[in-house]
Amino acid sequence: MKLPGTEEYYIAYASFGTPLSDYVGDKNVKGCHREVCLEKVSFDAAGYIKKITPTHKGIQEAVTANVQVVYKAEAGGKVRAGNGAAQAEVTAYLTYQGTKTTITAVPDNGKVFDRWSDGVKTAARTDIGAKDTTVTAYFKNNTHAHAYTKSVTPATTKKDGKIVMKCACGHVKSTSVIPPIKSVKLSAETFTYNNKAKMPQVTVYDKNSRKVSAAYYSVTKPSGRKKIGTYKATVKLKGNYSGTVTKKFKIVPAGAKFTKVTAVKKGFTAKWKKKTGVSGYELQYSTSKKFTKAKIKKVKKAKAASQKITKLKAKKKYYVRIRTYKMVGKQKYVSSWSKPKTVRTK
Repeated sequence: MKLPGTEEYYIAYASFGTPLSDYVGDKNVKGCHREVCLEKVSFDAAGYIKKITPTHKGIQEAVTANVQVVYKAEAGGKVRAGNGAAQAEVTAYLTYQGTKTTITAVPDNGKVFDRWSDGVKTAARTDIGAKDTTVTAYFKNNTHAHAYTKSVTPATTKKDGKIVMKCACGHVKSTSVIPPIKSVKLSAETFTYNNKAKMPQVTVYDKNSRKVSAAYYSVTKPSGRKKIGTYKATVKLKGNYSGTVTKKFKIVPAGAKFTKVTAVKKGFTAKWKKKTGVSGYELQYSTSKKFTKAKIKKVKKAKAASQKITKLKAKKKYYVRIRTYKMVGKQKYVSSWSKPKTVRTK
């Protein structure tokens, strides 16, 4: 006989090899006692049974028997072992009266679990190895009126989210993917100071470059956003999205304009209307209208309104422009350059 679930074989036979006198203690008693013996069968390299020598010790080693249980699914669903993938058939090898296994009948969409062929009525079952057997899961049409509930797993800036419409019976009507957030953009990142509060418009885009409705995020405006400096707009995602994104914008000083640029010997004098709320001015000049190899003269007085530039080439055309700057702590903020003026030195 073969031990279930193994490749081990045993032989059972009747023996008359033990004298009856051994049992009754009288040597004069004739005859032998009948015994039922069990021995393990082994095979040689050619596959033939090796010679079996009867003993009175029987089988001394521990014998572990396994059973094979086959779980099948009829049309309308599958079966799944533990957390594994659902399949049409699962085979489990269990230690006799020892190992447990959990199998679940998984219905297809539009179906519900009905029963197991051995009478078990729950879709999930836990079995202990008892005997070699095959059981089948049966399914039937889902005829009740579905009541779907929406379940949302929010998308983030790195991962997809999803929306699942699912009935309490387990039937899933639909599953849709929510693309992650790709970018958050500001309508402007630089504003010019005019003593009024500044705040850029915020637009959020998903991975597919589609605009995300403003209903799915809120924007926290920074305080004190009138003065020259750097500010942070905090975008908090909500609803179908989760996470926080921070974007920076800055307010720079207003620019200055030349009132007059006049030539002097090997140089020029530039005049402008002074600006309030700045730390100083920067004049840039070059013989190139593209301001290549340009030089900059820094005027550190906020109340200054003119600057003379000398030691230039005589009778040469120069392009000149000006901008303001403001120091906030150790951070320097500059305005845009003014429209260039031209002057020919004497």
